[in-house]
Amino acid sequence: MAYAGLGSFLGFLAVVFGYSVDREYLVYLIPLGAIFGFVLGMKSDEELRSSPASFLAGVIFPTLLVFSWPEGIPLRAIIWVLYVLALFWGLAVKPSGFGDSVLTFPAYLGGFALLLQLFKGYGPLQEVEGALTGVIFTSGKLSVVILSASLVRWTFEKFKRFTFSR
Repeated sequence: MAYAGLGSFLGFLAVVFGYSVDREYLVYLIPLGAIFGFVLGMKSDEELRSSPASFLAGVIFPTLLVFSWPEGIPLRAIIWVLYVLALFWGLAVKPSGFGDSVLTFPAYLGGFALLLQLFKGYGPLQEVEGALTGVIFTSGKLSVVILSASLVRWTFEKFKRFTFSR
């Protein structure tokens, strides 16, 4: 799943840097990148723990935001709960290494980009002014929280091995 997130993130970057009105077909690079990354990840023998969990968080957390934003549920409370969940999510899953920890950011954003591709024509989200922008900004902040928490967990694990192994 980490490679699927990385593939959809790279597809998202290709869309961002190459998109214009006459090239709307580029948005299909996001799911194509996810499929390609998933197939590539099946062939890989690398053990990744934190970035696949981050890909799942990139799908689950924005889904909660997408469904709660148009309903008028108290958003400030939900956003703070999601920040705390993202912090615990990043600290709870032990990264297998520094690379796994760094991959949490593109994996989260890849899952989020794939989710936005699925909710592209979701009417209730389009009707509320500023809802899509709020979901994008909040998800960007959540990805930074998960990356930071994962790097802190990796640092603590390295420090623990360094100090107590003597």
